[in-house]
Amino acid sequence: MSKFYATCGSHTLTISAPSARHAAMRLIDEVMAAHIWIYDDADLSEQDRRDHVVLEALLHLSTVVSVSEIGAGRREAGAFEVPQMIDEWHRLMTGI
Repeated sequence: MSKFYATCGSHTLTISAPSARHAAMRLIDEVMAAHIWIYDDADLSEQDRRDHVVLEALLHLSTVVSVSEIGAGRREAGAFEVPQMIDEWHRLMTGI
């Protein structure tokens, strides 16, 4: 596995991952981990959960996760749109 530096807004993560996309998703997971409780709350609808996740992303993340194998703040390994990453993360959490 390669070593990646993932950055999104004020959040930075250095991680070994199989791909740049995996590194970006891991950063999203680290930031959103505090909100996993919404998937255990039976009183929340699917739309309530989705709205909560999107709102938290807007408050705490920028629009792109930049991933580099050289160093933080670069994006030669990839730039991943946060809305799509959040949507994928939400689907993963819903599936669990």
